[in-house]
Amino acid sequence: MAPSGTCHLCGRYGKLSYEHVPPRAAFNSRPLVATAIDQLVGCDEPSTIKGRVFQRGAGAYTLCPQCNSTTGSWYGPEYVDWVYQGMNILVAASKAPSLFYNFHIFPLRVLKQIACMFFSVNSEKFCSAQRDLQRFVLDRRKRYLPGHLRIFTFYAVGERARQSGFIGRLDVSGRGGNSTFAEICFPPFGYALTVDNPPDDRMLDISYFGLYDIDKFITMTLRLPVLPVINYVPGDYRTQKDIDAAVEANRVASSVVE
Repeated sequence: MAPSGTCHLCGRYGKLSYEHVPPRAAFNSRPLVATAIDQLVGCDEPSTIKGRVFQRGAGAYTLCPQCNSTTGSWYGPEYVDWVYQGMNILVAASKAPSLFYNFHIFPLRVLKQIACMFFSVNSEKFCSAQRDLQRFVLDRRKRYLPGHLRIFTFYAVGERARQSGFIGRLDVSGRGGNSTFAEICFPPFGYALTVDNPPDDRMLDISYFGLYDIDKFITMTLRLPVLPVINYVPGDYRTQKDIDAAVEANRVASSVVE
């Protein structure tokens, strides 16, 4: 039986439907195990934590049936096309694409679907705090992402899929500055919705997808960065080698202090 609650997109209270994030057809149909980040922080053996099993793929009961159905029909198929093109490029380039590639897409529909997904990964209060973004998603023909927000993307390569509502990140790596962002990483793409800097300055800003009309289908030549998603920490795009080096450095520092 479907639960009741506040729709994360329209803000109305009622029955909720299961919203796949990303859409089910975008390689998100298999069962997965999800673990809350507060369980993982400070845990020496994350593999021992028993997470929640999602039999239907990543997602949750976040949208009312009307918002789920409407946005899915308006933007879902074109978003899935975008994802399949990205996956084909990743596979053909052995997960290391470094060139410009052509994407044949409806840019505004892709951007609106990404924006819609961020309503689901944030709390139900997000819609009342982001009315301009809410209107951007619910008005099919509305162009232009709200000026205080930007959406970035990249090829997400690694062992993890992860999602996070808005958090603040203090930059100590020199890869983008302090950042307030929400994140969705699910191969082949990762996304960051930001109010200031991206969590990593290598990401590609695709906010300009909002400049196009809803029915505009074009060929865009894009060069997306490849960022590893190895662990569960939002905004961390270090390679396994970098992570191992940091662990060893901390071990050495701890032994010196002792």
